Parts: sequence; structure tokens; C-alpha cells
Amino acid sequence: MKTANKIIMTLAGLLLIVAAGLKFYEMIDTCIPSWDVKTQAVITAAQKAGEQMPAWKANTLGFWESYESFLIQIPLEFALGVWLVSGLFRKGSWIVGTLAYFFFIFVTIGKWVTGAKSCGCFGPITVDPKITLFAMDIPIFLMMLIFRPKGYKLLPPPWPKVAYMLAVAIPVLAVMALAAPAIVTLQPDCIEPKDTQPDESAKLRLQIHKLKQGLSEKQQEIETLKAAVTELKQTPRTTDKKAFIGVLEIIATDKPNFYEIHIGGKQTLILNAENLETIYLSVRDMGSQKFAITEAGQVEMNWIAPEPTKNGTDQPIPDANDTPPVVEKWEWLQYVVEDEVREQLTEGLVVVMIHRHDCPTCEEMAPRYSEYYAEMADQGVDEFKIAFLAVPPYHEDEDTVPDDTPCILGKLTDEKKWGLMSPLVVALLDGE
Repeated sequence: MKTANKIIMTLAGLLLIVAAGLKFYEMIDTCIPSWDVKTQAVITAAQKAGEQMPAWKANTLGFWESYESFLIQIPLEFALGVWLVSGLFRKGSWIVGTLAYFFFIFVTIGKWVTGAKSCGCFGPITVDPKITLFAMDIPIFLMMLIFRPKGYKLLPPPWPKVAYMLAVAIPVLAVMALAAPAIVTLQPDCIEPKDTQPDESAKLRLQIHKLKQGLSEKQQEIETLKAAVTELKQTPRTTDKKAFIGVLEIIATDKPNFYEIHIGGKQTLILNAENLETIYLSVRDMGSQKFAITEAGQVEMNWIAPEPTKNGTDQPIPDANDTPPVVEKWEWLQYVVEDEVREQLTEGLVVVMIHRHDCPTCEEMAPRYSEYYAEMADQGVDEFKIAFLAVPPYHEDEDTVPDDTPCILGKLTDEKKWGLMSPLVVALLDGE
């Protein structure tokens, strides 16, 4: 019985020492959120689920895996682990160790019920809460109960050997005293989202962007009609007014704009039509293009910009020539791993979702974004793009974003430490 007790207590102690060491590594290698950040995340998750989270409960749940909590957990786990292994005051260490594993059972059950991917016991190593519960917490707790330290007194005498007790106690106390300062000193420099004020120029810049897009489409249509006119010049002359209009209508199919085709003179190189001065096709509020075909067969084309109109407020829509306020490029673009993804993010309007592999909210929202974008693409809407950027640590079995997503996929570099615990959504216009 005594031998079995020593084995199980040593195993339980070594497991705690390993867990404390891995948590210490995680603390100095990754960005662990502070208590207030975790608390706010708990409140936000509850609100999304339609629940009203009491402040005391949110603070309690938020503290458990916060930066401040780890500052306490690491030295205590290490000290308890060494105590269990050392055999000093065996009955006392057995009682504390048994209670600790009993407590771990409820913590792990809580992780399992809430859908956590990892129990959080071993720092950066992901272990399914069910595995931790049934392979470690419950078996060790039961074995601690069964193999009790019989024949040992709770309090001395007899006292353990002084030299051995000091050899164990002094390093343990030193670790407990220095662990927190060491963690704070070695804390990585984390990149975190800035709490910036709303961009007051965003609406103006978006309107100008749309006007420029419209102008670009108009210019493309002009080139199309130029080519059509050239082709018409090379065809036999005709006086068939209906045939001429039919050609223009084919050219303008699915081009919902307002065209004016001005024919100069009564005799041209293209047609000989009487009383044909203006042909109107698909009318829309986008201004007009004018195509003048002179008697010499030259094509004159001009873009007439639309007049500024009201946008539902007292402010007119700006002209395409307006100069928007200077805005810097999104500073995180430099950390995008793939060059082609970075280039795509600087073209047009892009909604970017930055996500983590172990973020429940990310797992919930990413498929919605992807499905919405797929629906818009099916309807022919191409005014914007959606992109997903993953922050390290990356996982091969990443299942946050659907495999068949039509969205842009990329990563942020693992050469930086990212203080991002939940999805961050950024709207970019030409990379700004």
C-alpha cells in the first residue's frame, strides 16, 4: 500500500510540475489576455447567447485563464508538484493533492461543457478536455483516494531530515517568489488591436471609390463601343434604321447606363439614315456618354460626370475629383505572410476577419461570413471581397474557416506575438 501510494503521488506531482513548466513557457512565448479582457470576452459571449451575465460570475470565469491567474497558478502548481514528489509530510501533501485533483475534475468538466478545444492544463499543447478528464483527473483522484498514506502522521514528530527538507524547501520557495517577476520580465511584446476612433473620412472615401469604379466601367464601355463602331465601318453601308439600332442594343446589353448616340450630318460612312439624330438606351442615374460620328467617319467620345446628388442627408455626394483625407495603409499589412494575399487586400473594398484556431466565436462567425460572400458572388455582386487571416499558432486541422470557402485565405506572421483572443474584423479600402 505504501509503495503504491508513493508511486501515485510521484506521478501526480510530476504531472503538476510538467503542467507548471508548460504554462510558464506559454506565458513567455504567447500573449495571454489580462483579467479585464477575459472578463469582457465572457460578457460578450453571454450577450451573443442572449444571456445576462452577472458581474461577479463574469469576473470569476474571466479570472481563471487570465494573465493574473497564471501568475498564481504556476508557482502553486510547481510547489504542490514538488511537495508530492518529495514525500515530505506525506499525509499533508496527500490531502492537498487529492483536493487539488478533485477541483481539477470540475474545472475540466466546465471546459468540456462549454465546448473548449483544450483543457488549458498544458500551456501551448492542446489536449481535449474529455481526454484530460477520463485519462488523468478522474483516475489520479480515485487512485489517490484508494492508495492512502497509511501509517503516516499528519503533523510531526517525527520530523524529516533537516538537510533534505531544506534542500527541497529552499528552491521551491525561491521559485514561488521569483516566478511571477520572471514572467512579467520575460513577457513578450504583443501586437494588439488599437482602440482607435471611428474614421470620419471613411464614408467620403467609400463614395469616391464607388464613383471611380463607375468611371472605370464607363471607360471600359467606351472602348467596347469604339471597337463596335470600327467593326461597323468595315461592314457594308446600310440605310436600315432598325438594323442599326439592333446592333447598338446588342452592344449595350446588360449595360444599365444612359447613352446618347449623335450622328453628324445626313451622310456618313456608316449609314444613310434620315431623321435619325439620337438613340436612347437603358436609362440610369449615372450621367451619360456621348458618341459623335462625324461626316469624316471619326468617332468623338466624351464622359459627362453626373451632377452631385443628395444622399439622404443634407450633405451632397462628393465629386470623383474630390481629394479624400490622407489615410495611412493598414499597419498589419506588413505582417501578412503571402505576397499575393497582401496585394489582394490593397485592391478595392475588402472585409478582413482575423481569427484564432481556438476561438469559439471565430468558429461561429467565419462560416457565416463565408456563406454570405458565396451568396453575394452567386448574385453577381463583386463590389467587395472577404478575407480570412489566421494568427499563430497555426493548426493543420484548422476548421474555423470552411474548406470550400470562396474567400481570400492568408496568415499573419509567426515572427510576432499576437494579443488577439477573439475575431477582429477590419474593413479596408485600397489597403487603408
